[in-house]
Amino acid sequence: MHAEGETPAQDDVRDETHEAVPIPSDDPPATSESPERDLFGNPAPRGSWAHRRAEPRALALVWTILLALATVGAFLSSTSVGGIDIDAFRAAARVLAAFVGFGIGVLWPMVRLSQVVPGVPDDASPSRDGPARACIKDAIVVLAPAQAVLWPQTLIGRYGVEVAACLSCGLAAWAILVAGVLAGLLRPGLRARGRAMLILLVAQAIGPAIAMAISLGPQGDAPRGVQALATLGMMASPGTLGLEVLGPRPWTGRPGAVVSTHWWGVGGVLLLAVIAWLWGLSRSPRSGPVVAGAGAE
Repeated sequence: MHAEGETPAQDDVRDETHEAVPIPSDDPPATSESPERDLFGNPAPRGSWAHRRAEPRALALVWTILLALATVGAFLSSTSVGGIDIDAFRAAARVLAAFVGFGIGVLWPMVRLSQVVPGVPDDASPSRDGPARACIKDAIVVLAPAQAVLWPQTLIGRYGVEVAACLSCGLAAWAILVAGVLAGLLRPGLRARGRAMLILLVAQAIGPAIAMAISLGPQGDAPRGVQALATLGMMASPGTLGLEVLGPRPWTGRPGAVVSTHWWGVGGVLLLAVIAWLWGLSRSPRSGPVVAGAGAE
């Protein structure tokens, strides 16, 4: 029944003007801060992208996959109809060692500097580790699979335990050094991460550049001190350390040999690692909540 003066059409218009009942949703409520969005305009899950959280899980997965692919490539490049060509396998082992050093000196810092600063309160990131602890975890994630790959490669190539130990210690020293530097660079509000990454790249290129300049000169008449400087230059970068330690030594009658300069180079990197960690710990927050945006530079 309709009231006098009203028509069914008027009732329908009045009902359509009522507000729609809200439908419950599992999505998080919108906040005053504009959330990050992808190329299609979709908000990030839980307010932040998983690959940018201060956690080493993504780094561990990608790094393990890359090492597995590099190891398979090393084996495939050195196999022939009659089996494994030992000379080709040694060359592949050198390339693999250079790739591991490149991952320690370049890929890892790039990943960590592009992530959320560890220790910043963030509901999207369950990690509450500070920069120092997060970098220690990163170093373990990077070194553990690398050592599992390099030791078999060097022993199958018949380099010997001493060469494998020198390579292992050298790359471990570089990982400790990079972790200390990153612990000091990772600060909330730091706006110069690109410049910091550029400085890391330049610092790692100085030593190999000096070694290359020395190698272009006369080798036979070069003083022993100059040759030692070239060796230390190759040890001054994780990417060229493996090329130097696993380099051919035909005058020794062995595929590879470790000289005292190699160990001096490892010791120098360890000394720099101690200094880097003292600097990193002095800049890292020790206690209390970390305020986002503090310490902006």
